[in-house]
Amino acid sequence: MEPEFNEAFLKTKIDPLSLNHRILFALSCCERLLPNYLMFYKHHSWGEPKVLRYALDRVWSVLNGDEIVEEIENLIQKCDEVTPDTEDFDSIFVSPALDAASSVMLILEFVKNHSVEKVLEIASLSRDTVDMYIQELENMDSNDPNLEEKILGHHFMQRELVRQREDLELLRKADVINEDVIIDLKKLWRGTEKSNIDL
Repeated sequence: MEPEFNEAFLKTKIDPLSLNHRILFALSCCERLLPNYLMFYKHHSWGEPKVLRYALDRVWSVLNGDEIVEEIENLIQKCDEVTPDTEDFDSIFVSPALDAASSVMLILEFVKNHSVEKVLEIASLSRDTVDMYIQELENMDSNDPNLEEKILGHHFMQRELVRQREDLELLRKADVINEDVIIDLKKLWRGTEKSNIDL
């Protein structure tokens, strides 16, 4: 079984990576989260998935040498405008959609300032989405002394933790992020049919 999420440990794995490696790891998480926003949009008829999709595609283009720094503030503003407020909606889909939109804004900020903390926040959001969804899906008791153990053992959480570890291992083996690597990972990760919570 995978150990619980540990941000400090994750940082030791991300720190040695190049900028493009870090962008790719963050993109992997964001792409897993995006379908959660799509499900929210379908359920509530609110928001605009195309805004988040376009922003992520602009980040993918950075790996091919595009300069998007001048666009970033505008992209973040547009993403913020379509980010749901959990106070305004009442369904199991709202929190995952908020996390998805937040992750896109965080990766845009990372492209601008290169702060590894943004990548860690994205990985944490991906994990938190799973955590909250499991609790709601399984109707777990927040006072259960074994709550964290039950969440950790759930197949959604184990899958997310395995995926983060395997993505980092895959990226570490790719010494150089060239066009072929980007094409392969884009095919593998972009536009995934199901999210990290199977939505």
